[in-house]
Amino acid sequence: MNYEQEIKTLQEELKGLDVGHLGKVAGDKRDKTEEDRRKIVLLGAYEELERIKKIQEEEQKGKIETPEESEEYREPLSIDKEEVYNISLSWGGGADGFKLTFKNGELLGGVYYMADWGKYEEVDLRAEEAEEVYHFYMYGDIDSFK
Repeated sequence: MNYEQEIKTLQEELKGLDVGHLGKVAGDKRDKTEEDRRKIVLLGAYEELERIKKIQEEEQKGKIETPEESEEYREPLSIDKEEVYNISLSWGGGADGFKLTFKNGELLGGVYYMADWGKYEEVDLRAEEAEEVYHFYMYGDIDSFK
């Protein structure tokens, strides 16, 4: 994928907004919409994928031996494991359900999702909603599902 073109397109669409922040900051020309925030996150992902591509090209050309030697390399602060439990309520041409995310047995959050013939959307649950789903479907006992 040509991330450079995608990055330019997103930067143009987000002109006048500080893309370093999801919330409104003093320099923003207008309030950020949900779509703006989605585009900001997508821009960040594309920029990181482009950075990886450049580092791999440096490696292939013999300019560096390992990714860590590149000035573009970003050392991860951490690599963490999370478990996602998918509570499927229906599937097929009209799938829906909940996904609950845990780390070290602790509920971090959840989403409700819907999928319909190639379209997928999810919405974040508030903490109390995720807890309610956890207790209702998983009986508040994650260990029973491992």
